[in-house]
Amino acid sequence: MKTIQWLMLCMVALFATPAVHAQETSDNNTTVGVEEVQTSNTIYMSSDELFDTFKDCDQADDIEVNSFMLGLAKMAAPREERAFLNKIKSMRILDLTPCSKEDKEKFVKLISTLELTSFEPAVNECDDENENDRVRIYIKIKGDNVTEMIIASWDEKECHLLQIKGKLSISDIEAAANGAGSSVM
Repeated sequence: MKTIQWLMLCMVALFATPAVHAQETSDNNTTVGVEEVQTSNTIYMSSDELFDTFKDCDQADDIEVNSFMLGLAKMAAPREERAFLNKIKSMRILDLTPCSKEDKEKFVKLISTLELTSFEPAVNECDDENENDRVRIYIKIKGDNVTEMIIASWDEKECHLLQIKGKLSISDIEAAANGAGSSVM
């Protein structure tokens, strides 16, 4: 259920906080520099190209959670989470934490200059408690629903990429982020 909690935290960031600019951080020999560089060299790619760029990194963990696996998770989930999970079709998680420092730096550099085609940037957030923790969220909207979200998060040691496909209304996401499970239904 840690993934669900992480997802909820990302959704809180999506709707509860304004976007902020990157803050400089120091880099030493044991951690990855997480400074986000703003340049005019914006890179455009699809979400599939983004995952394909990093899934073959040495020691990267690429996990796809299809509808069958989500169905199993729904059976074990509390009612509030089950209602939310019913609106998700699939998830994909790419964990770059065990990868080399160079691979993580490549990830940070790319995410810092990336615009995903057919997506809108939603959040560019720095954690108030730890300015090295960063989250970028991109959403794809069709009508009144969010049909896909890409969440990139990183800090000095960890890098994650999460893709969620489904049909979520803004009120579904807000209710899930606020913990109001009954209003998610």
